[in-house]
Amino acid sequence: MPPGTGFAFLADPRNQVKITPGLVAVSATPPEDGFATRYQYELAGVTLSGQLTDSLRRPPTRLVRSLSGALDGTVRYRLTATGNGTRITCAMAIRVPRAVLNAVPTAVVETRVEQEVTATLSTLQSYLEH
Repeated sequence: MPPGTGFAFLADPRNQVKITPGLVAVSATPPEDGFATRYQYELAGVTLSGQLTDSLRRPPTRLVRSLSGALDGTVRYRLTATGNGTRITCAMAIRVPRAVLNAVPTAVVETRVEQEVTATLSTLQSYLEH
């Protein structure tokens, strides 16, 4: 799969709900150069809502999204062509709300977020290979 195919899938935030565990719902309105998206995400039994906006779109190799609302932070995707396809990496930096940290130890939340990034990339791979 070329990087453009993976980028096209990731660039539409409505596809995120298909691949991201804990993402309950998204509603996206395509503006001229990206999406403005409302999300609902469940983390450690707490439902969090906010907005996701494209802060950098550099097809077909980079996509950066900014989160605001209950979760603040960024999600960065980098797509690199390889000899037999595309390597996709994802880095997530978020501020976890106090309500979640009061309910669940920080180490558990950090582990859960890491697991979600790993699961998202694994599910993304399955979607793009079939």
